Amino acid sequence: MLASRRYHQKIRAQRKSDGTCPQCGKPRDDLQFAWCSKCRRRANVWRMRRVGQRKCLRCNAPIEQPRRRRCNQCLAEHAIEIRQLGETRKAQGLCRDCGRKPPMRNKASCVNCRRKRLQHALKDRRATRGAVIVGYGGKCACCGEGEKEFLDLDHVNGGGAAQRRVLGPLVYRRAIEQGFPADYQLHCKNCNWSKYLGGVCVHQRCNPLSPAGG
Repeated sequence: MLASRRYHQKIRAQRKSDGTCPQCGKPRDDLQFAWCSKCRRRANVWRMRRVGQRKCLRCNAPIEQPRRRRCNQCLAEHAIEIRQLGETRKAQGLCRDCGRKPPMRNKASCVNCRRKRLQHALKDRRATRGAVIVGYGGKCACCGEGEKEFLDLDHVNGGGAAQRRVLGPLVYRRAIEQGFPADYQLHCKNCNWSKYLGGVCVHQRCNPLSPAGG
């Protein structure tokens, strides 16, 4: 399967260098896109059908992880291919992402690709955080604060600092993958800080009958 994929990749690369559509080999009707309009329409229909069926866009196997479009095996293979391509481009003195421009000083990517990487990472973090907030009810479990800017993910039994040192921002993604377990809850920054200082939020100390926040 891998040999067949490499053969087709070679054919598409040759068509692309010739200025034709890499998929069908016909002349492109819009030079802004790499594919012709007919192949783009067919690919979009095919892609949306696979996504709706929760099947891998590469091998048609079931997708194990949420918010992914490829199975675990294809994700691992793709990561290896991207890493090898990046190392080749780096050895040639080119940007590891686009392979067209020289990288920034002491960086592996050029200015444009680095900006795109940062924007994509920021967008992904915001989407992941929003999904976690919705999954845990959208408000503080202690005081009921519902402003998203004020909410944080709190560890019910403590140990959040140690886990963040290991996982970093992946704590939010792990909560999604585990189906929003009861080990986490939403706290606003005030309640979270109060719990950190006193072990229990000040709302719980003043009113023990209020909803659980610690």
